[in-house]
Amino acid sequence: MGRKRKLTIHDIGSLTSVPVVDQPRQSLKRFQQEEEARIAAEQEKRETEERARFDELDKPLKESARLASVRIAKYWSQNLEDIKLNGIDFTPADLAGNYVIGPRDDKAKEAAWNEFNAYLTSQGCTIYRGGFQRLQMYLESLAYHRDVSLTSVANWKAALDRLVSLNCFESHELEGYQPLTAMQTAPEPERHAVIDPLAEIERLNLDSSEGNRRAKQIATNDFFGRQMAPIADQWRDWLLATFNYVLTDDARKAAGQWWERNPTASPLTASSWTLMRLNLVKRGIMPPTCRTKEEILMETIEASSESGDSYETRRNLRQQIRELAQK
Repeated sequence: MGRKRKLTIHDIGSLTSVPVVDQPRQSLKRFQQEEEARIAAEQEKRETEERARFDELDKPLKESARLASVRIAKYWSQNLEDIKLNGIDFTPADLAGNYVIGPRDDKAKEAAWNEFNAYLTSQGCTIYRGGFQRLQMYLESLAYHRDVSLTSVANWKAALDRLVSLNCFESHELEGYQPLTAMQTAPEPERHAVIDPLAEIERLNLDSSEGNRRAKQIATNDFFGRQMAPIADQWRDWLLATFNYVLTDDARKAAGQWWERNPTASPLTASSWTLMRLNLVKRGIMPPTCRTKEEILMETIEASSESGDSYETRRNLRQQIRELAQK
């Protein structure tokens, strides 16, 4: 068998040619657009899954709130004489609603009631003596259980709306009432014009550091005000149901600042809310009681490691954590 002859440049013409379709290369702009679309789709999928998980976790809380409302309605729908026989400490604690907190002031309380009653009259609503007594006893109960102020007109409005929504009043106690959602005007001290955040951003000089900083602040505030409100409300309700903690204005403000300082944290991730809550507890803005047993044990373990506690001590603490996890 003879040796195979090597091909040379002279054999190019005799080689079999294969047609190749020339496909244009993808442009950088098209690649970036497709990549951004892919990332956006993945982000939307993650957010949808997180929202579904939040809704699932929220179901027991909503059911608990519904059962609590049933108990509140049953108690405050009783005959007035029966309610009067019970002491204030016997009344059930109604944890629903947002109220202004404040000390007692009988003179300011009377002034607040007179202002609120005048407002009801201007709206064509009449609350009779029995209705006033029922409403007053309910507010006294809120003041006892939650330190709710009796000198706030807004509190009288919210309390009346709550009792009406639970159908607690008898027909001869209240007439012509309109729920807060249906009221056209409210006795607010002053009205502030609503400012369009986009219009304000357009007026800023974005080339300057101050203008750029203000634009970011406006965008952040508008995002948290519109997009995070439902999730923040769920977190507020969860704090109340889990730790019996009523979220204060200072804690709410500090929480917003934490999200601004941690832009990579996702509001749709439970772990981010946990980090934020523990940060507020560590800074003393929220009380130490706003921690789970597992979190308290973990902090104890970390503290024991820093203080040089024995291996046996740390092992016992870890065992406690495992036992809690199995419950």
